Amino acid sequence: MSAQLGSTSQRGKQNRDDRSVRREPAAAQRIERASPAEEVAFSFDESDVAVGTSVDELPSELDPVVVYLQRVGDVRLLNRLGEQTVAQQIEEGTQAVFEALLAMPLGRRELLDSGNRLLEDLTYRCEVMESDDGTEFEDTSVSKELEKFAQQLESSRDEWEKARKGVSKKKPTEADFERWRLAQTNLFRLFREFGFGYRVLVKVLSLVRQHSDELKRALRQLGRMATSAKTSAESLLEKARANALPKSISAALQKRILAISETISEVEQAMGLEMADFLELSKALEEGQQRAEQGRAIMILANLRLVV
Repeated sequence: MSAQLGSTSQRGKQNRDDRSVRREPAAAQRIERASPAEEVAFSFDESDVAVGTSVDELPSELDPVVVYLQRVGDVRLLNRLGEQTVAQQIEEGTQAVFEALLAMPLGRRELLDSGNRLLEDLTYRCEVMESDDGTEFEDTSVSKELEKFAQQLESSRDEWEKARKGVSKKKPTEADFERWRLAQTNLFRLFREFGFGYRVLVKVLSLVRQHSDELKRALRQLGRMATSAKTSAESLLEKARANALPKSISAALQKRILAISETISEVEQAMGLEMADFLELSKALEEGQQRAEQGRAIMILANLRLVV
């Protein structure tokens, strides 16, 4: 290494380059760390590796852009198998989100009642479609699509509810479970393929995530108060619900604990689930959403690679 590389200006420049690399999208890093089993899903054009112009030869203000373009240029292109693999990842992640929502009373009600609500409730229709006045629904083709979605949803809902009863029996058979899985998949595809259905799915997901975030925020606050009171959050919540908080806790703190307990109860009531069940389903929902988003990020980076 030459003496010039040790100078202050070069070190500052190197730090900027390092920070630019660290800002690289996480999905690009995941592609580079692909396991041997994943390598079959990608193809790479080695002629694109060479970089004609050194970063050192460019103005310092362009360094982050150049570094980013160089890094994107290193992303492997998706071949047909890679596209299929990523598409399957997105599909599986989205279906996991759908099934988690369907397992929640609130999510199930919002999803399965959406067909009639889209037809009958203009306010709801505008919220789902992000419309100001609903004038676009005066279009005959849009109205027909709405009716088609509502009719197919009603049919798929009946099929799913019958299959659900089958697996709820004391001794369900493998055929009962297979019928239920098929009915659930058909229901998911309906929401995925119709633009109205997918928008409903996004709206319901947002609603559930709001309740999930509210519950987690309340639990974090309760955890801090439990530490202050030298007890566990579970014990503190149980005593608050039984109106039996220790007298050693100040009146102001007791008031805050009771308010948090009330918030948790309101979330449970809104979701139709006990706290533990809701947290478990929320975890499955988040894992599915993360899986789908990772797939989309890989697809986007691979598409960017085509134009870099």
